[in-house]
Amino acid sequence: MKALKIENRKVSLIEIDNGTPDEELHAMQAAVGGYIEVVRISDDAALIVDEEGLLKVLCQNALASLVARQQIVGPALLVGVTVNADGEQVFCDCPERYVHDLLILGQ
Repeated sequence: MKALKIENRKVSLIEIDNGTPDEELHAMQAAVGGYIEVVRISDDAALIVDEEGLLKVLCQNALASLVARQQIVGPALLVGVTVNADGEQVFCDCPERYVHDLLILGQ
């Protein structure tokens, strides 16, 4: 799964291992530095953040905060959200409309 990793003003396109659900979870946890929290930003996209970021006193992530329209601290992953054949919401590639604009902003 392709995701945008947003670390304050640095943005990079990364690949998250989407093997088993556990492998995907561990890869996302490693990318944000802790247990994950999902912050929905639209019908088809979400930010994955460290759920204990405020407790860890992580620095504010200005670019992720702008995207989410709320305070985000620490690294964030921007991923897509879709519905699978079983009707469950699952993560997928980051929507293209975010990739170009955020990569430019993060340079």
